Amino acid sequence: MANDLAKLGYNYSGRDVQVKLANFTQRYRKETIPSPWPFYERVHHIIGDFKPNTFFKLTLDSMDETAISSNPTPHATKSSPLSSPLLTPLHSTPSSQQGSPPPPSVSPRAVSPRALSPTSPTPNRSTASLPKKKKKNCMSNFQVKILQKFEMLSSEITRHLKNSSDYDKEILKIEQQKADSLKQIATVNEELKNIISVFLKNDS
Repeated sequence: MANDLAKLGYNYSGRDVQVKLANFTQRYRKETIPSPWPFYERVHHIIGDFKPNTFFKLTLDSMDETAISSNPTPHATKSSPLSSPLLTPLHSTPSSQQGSPPPPSVSPRAVSPRALSPTSPTPNRSTASLPKKKKKNCMSNFQVKILQKFEMLSSEITRHLKNSSDYDKEILKIEQQKADSLKQIATVNEELKNIISVFLKNDS
């Protein structure tokens, strides 16, 4: 399809054609009859007898077949017009007969990186054990900090209680001194009262 468009002057790759077909089928799937979309009738005329998903799969299969048949070797693109009839049977052959070219191009490169890295799970295990050790160390450090904080608070509470006891003793001492002072004042007042009464009797 991309080659046919190139003959008409439109340069689109197979991927571009695939994206545009996907957009058309998706838009066609959303439309209802009657539809204001100007391309509805043309798309319906082309894929009306197929489901959109089935048509899209068939389109992808045909694109894969044309990609394989149009690019078999670097020399095929530069062949003369006389060799074009030899390429026409490739377009008409079913996809089951053209399934042989992909495996040689895929298997050696796809399997070799996996075969060369049998020890890849061991770094994953080591890296997986590192977070556990780090978490365990963090928990132990957290517990140590909590114990230190409790010890600090306990020492502060003990010091506060001791200071409170000292303050209570001082307050009791002050209250005792106050009571003694009041007693002395009462005694002095009593003596002064007696002196005044005696003085008044002598004057009379």
